[in-house]
Amino acid sequence: MNFIKLSFAVTFFSLVLSCTYSQKVTVGFLTDKFLEANDQEAGAAYDFLYANKNFEVTKLYFEDITSVDKLNPFNVIWFHYSDSTITNFEGLNTDILKKYIEDGGNMFLTLEAFRFINYLEIEPNPVEKRNKEAKDTGYGRMLGLHAFINHPVFEGLNGGAYIFKPVCDTVVRQLGYFEENQLLNGAVVAVDWDYIFLRENSKLILEYWAGKGKVLAVGAYTCLSQPNINRQHLELFLNNSLNYLAKNGNKNFPTYYWQYYTQEVHPYESDFRQRVERKSQPWETEKSEFVLLREKATDNFWDVAGQRILFMGKENGGIDEIWSHPFMAFKDYEAGIKFSERDSILWLKKKTTQIEVRPESFTRKYNFKTSELTEIITTSATDPTGVVHYLYNGDEPVNLFIKFKTNLRLMWPYSENVIKTLKCSYDVNLNGMLISNESGDFSSLIGSDKEPAFQIVGQFDNFPVTWDKGPNGETYANIGVIASDDFIVSGIFQFEVNPYDQFNMVFSASNINVEENINHYIESVSNTKNVIDASKKYYEQLLSESLNIVSPDSIFNEGYQWALIATDRFFVNTPGLGKSLVAGYSTTNTGWDGGHKISGRPGYAWYFGRDGQWSSFALLDYGDFEKVRSVLEMYRKFQDLNGKIYHEISTSGVVHYDAADATPLYIILAGKYLQHSGDVDFIKKSWQSIQKAIDFCFSTDTDGDHLIENTNVGHGWVEGGG
Repeated sequence: MNFIKLSFAVTFFSLVLSCTYSQKVTVGFLTDKFLEANDQEAGAAYDFLYANKNFEVTKLYFEDITSVDKLNPFNVIWFHYSDSTITNFEGLNTDILKKYIEDGGNMFLTLEAFRFINYLEIEPNPVEKRNKEAKDTGYGRMLGLHAFINHPVFEGLNGGAYIFKPVCDTVVRQLGYFEENQLLNGAVVAVDWDYIFLRENSKLILEYWAGKGKVLAVGAYTCLSQPNINRQHLELFLNNSLNYLAKNGNKNFPTYYWQYYTQEVHPYESDFRQRVERKSQPWETEKSEFVLLREKATDNFWDVAGQRILFMGKENGGIDEIWSHPFMAFKDYEAGIKFSERDSILWLKKKTTQIEVRPESFTRKYNFKTSELTEIITTSATDPTGVVHYLYNGDEPVNLFIKFKTNLRLMWPYSENVIKTLKCSYDVNLNGMLISNESGDFSSLIGSDKEPAFQIVGQFDNFPVTWDKGPNGETYANIGVIASDDFIVSGIFQFEVNPYDQFNMVFSASNINVEENINHYIESVSNTKNVIDASKKYYEQLLSESLNIVSPDSIFNEGYQWALIATDRFFVNTPGLGKSLVAGYSTTNTGWDGGHKISGRPGYAWYFGRDGQWSSFALLDYGDFEKVRSVLEMYRKFQDLNGKIYHEISTSGVVHYDAADATPLYIILAGKYLQHSGDVDFIKKSWQSIQKAIDFCFSTDTDGDHLIENTNVGHGWVEGGG
């Protein structure tokens, strides 16, 4: 099944427990006399429905199901119980239930009733059962479910929720399909989620289409009779699920499903119909005192970052990774040069180079016997585009080779397995290679303003190059390919470079759609000089509009300005989430434990609560009120149902509310923002959110001494307690 997708925008808080739906949902609560008398969960679920103004509930006993006509008044039939000893449903006519669903009825199955998908014969594979220990080892007892990106059952819950947070250590029961065991029909809505780990092979929410109707089965954590710190989250999840089945929710809400088929790479013919005009303009690098020089590059880290794209690597060659949050757009970018007197390509990673670091760019200068090659790497300050400029100064023509890889790796906590299809194509009119996932949600484009002599893209490991002689004695490259079994797309360009020539490699990416990606690419490749000029102007404006410090120490003065620039580089715009400060940059191959072979974490390049707040205090002091306002807006946007401010949000949209000193710090930051900016209107607009945060803090003062406690909420720096 392909991604079932409406949009990637991650929405939230459009629905709260007190909201009013377009109409009441009529629910038939399926039970029998034994369950009614002996199963606490069955009774608690009925009480939940009865007390909820969004539902009109009627008890539906097994013996009442004598015809479909008796079921037709109900939008949804909910079956919920916890007694695992019940293995048959004597007196229940399942044929009538199946007919009800086929005719357009809907059924909601929770806890032990999950097994009913086998009795209804909509799923032939027997349901598995597991026990899971919920033990507080310092990080709380977080038992949750999470969609792939999002699904209507998680509306207002940011794509997933810890719907059961018990007050003491316990063992819970799960019903579903685990590890390599797959359901044979239906789709996986959500998997197990605990603390910061998505258990992608624990498939716990399933959705089935049977005739005109639908069945939603939830195999864990819907415990209504047990003490639950996150009762709000559970109730909202149940509200969403019943309204989703009744077709009584937001029809345009993004709807995705987890996929489990084998990863595949598909070449295809891109059909952009209009040839893109491109002209390589000279880049005249003005001399500037604001530059850092190193005569001999090391293996130290470098980065060039805009709000929507990030280039990272080591000083001595190449580009290790390019991210356009929430995914890695490219990796292992490398350039090589072939001189006529050499019999092989000199890959520039092996060549000693001088480097220059400016606010808007990172430059390498390669010196050869009679020539020089300059490589300037820059990004747009605001758009998901970047450019690598090559300037060749030499009397003899050369060949320049560019190669790269990509797997469109979605950021942690998703694994490297969630993107299932890579489509790749070289588009003649774009003069570029376009790579996307099947739905086009994530795409990357690499091309040039110079026509390549040769190019190829596909599922390859590498490109061996040999040199042959033509009939007239001319030398030409014979570029081969080594096929790969890995889920990877690799490409190579060959450019014939004339003496004193220059050209540009252009990169773009998008997590919105392919059209946006192409539009940004065209804008950049049509005039690459605009990219570096705009970036330079951006940083000049940043310095001119920020608080400056002039002291007798010139090194301190310069260091302060670099600190302003470096801080600004951490302001990241992820479409669908928002704009805020991330905590730090590095490549994924640093590999600190994220539960994956490669962690999927580009350093600390995601959004944090308290890190952003402490940094925002500094932004206020040097005068960047606009960015602090954006930081505050993101805290408000992703505030938890109970008023808590998030600890972290991955740029892939997974939200954690672990340590919560972010909540009192949010209140303090809002006050300091008002004090510095005088923006009363914004604070008025945010007041409900601020009040919720204050109420949350007071709710944790369990002994009434006006000192908030850490128990079960994680107010302290320690990340446990959540």
